[in-house]
Amino acid sequence: MIDKINELVGTPYDISSYHCWHLVKDLVPGAPDFEVVAATYATSLKLCNESTYDNLHEVTSPIDGDILLLGRNIDHLYHAGVYFQGKVVHCDVPAVQVNELSDMRKLYPGMRILRCTT
Repeated sequence: MIDKINELVGTPYDISSYHCWHLVKDLVPGAPDFEVVAATYATSLKLCNESTYDNLHEVTSPIDGDILLLGRNIDHLYHAGVYFQGKVVHCDVPAVQVNELSDMRKLYPGMRILRCTT
């Protein structure tokens, strides 16, 4: 996964062609593939519905490769990233970047952790 992350870091953010959910799909095998303009509140609610995606399960602590849904609170999740070695890989303006999980929790106090099983 580290090679793929290194390859993607710096990829420009573009709401119509490469945003946070594109990155999740690039890094997480089996991540749901659906058309979204951005990982919005409605999208995150859909993702949190385990009956819709049998291979997604909410967990309390992340491991490498888990999907993080992020937002200003647990009821307003609008961004997504992937946990890796204590960091969050995500695509936001201006480009794909890697930030410490602790820093991301300050920016996005609302967080759900989803594990994708294939």
